[in-house]
Amino acid sequence: MILTILLPSILKIKDLETAEKHVQEYSKVSCTDAGIKSKMYDLGDACEKAGLKHQARGLFSKVYTSDSDFKDIKDRINALKKSSGGRREIPEAVMVADICESSKMMDLYGDGATYIIKNALEDIMFPIFKENKSSFTKSTGDGFLVCFSNSKSALDSAIQVLERVNTYNSNVVDGPQIHLRFAIHFGEVRVMPDEDRHGTNINIPFRVEGLKADGLVVVKDGILREDFTLIDRIFITEAFYNSVVKTGNYNIRYLGLFELRNITGMHKIYQVMTGYEK
Repeated sequence: MILTILLPSILKIKDLETAEKHVQEYSKVSCTDAGIKSKMYDLGDACEKAGLKHQARGLFSKVYTSDSDFKDIKDRINALKKSSGGRREIPEAVMVADICESSKMMDLYGDGATYIIKNALEDIMFPIFKENKSSFTKSTGDGFLVCFSNSKSALDSAIQVLERVNTYNSNVVDGPQIHLRFAIHFGEVRVMPDEDRHGTNINIPFRVEGLKADGLVVVKDGILREDFTLIDRIFITEAFYNSVVKTGNYNIRYLGLFELRNITGMHKIYQVMTGYEK
């Protein structure tokens, strides 16, 4: 397989994000015969040496599931567990919510505008996140990173927040309104000992949140650039779409293809339509 040639060279030059993407693809291969197991073992070894310990553990675990007596696989897995310092990998829906045009609000309403908006937004968001059983919440300056154990809870939260924000804005007479951009992805994330989240699947929604019309590759069944919405929107990745599409009666449209900075390949992006987008 080409990955057995490509990946070691990627790891050697420390292009870790690209390597991680290829390891995820390689992990889908069926671990059947001795040759495949040996290649997976070697890739796991290369990943561990390059610092991709969570990916090394995934590859080693797949080999172990197929053959628990293969080489020193049990010892390698135990060593990685001990060196992880309490880190673990879990599947989560990862939501990024960003406040739109915060700099413009400060120009119009003064330096305290962002503070007013953020406090109002917390009062709206946090009860919704709690009700939908979020597993992690962190401020990102002009927004929030929020994780959920299932995709439906994440999407329902985003929709409910937009509904509440719309009500809030309708009562604002002379002051800054709240406008948001949501991006949601689903995948394995690294949970650190302090519960913070890391990894490529955390980076992806941050890239998706800021997508612009000029980055859209127009494709069949997608939208035109003039139909691209800018604020009060919910963008979701293909992985999230696949995890949530059958869980509720959501109005979802396919946008098209985008490149995501430092994330390999072209990515299908969808939008959940709520009626609040502009």
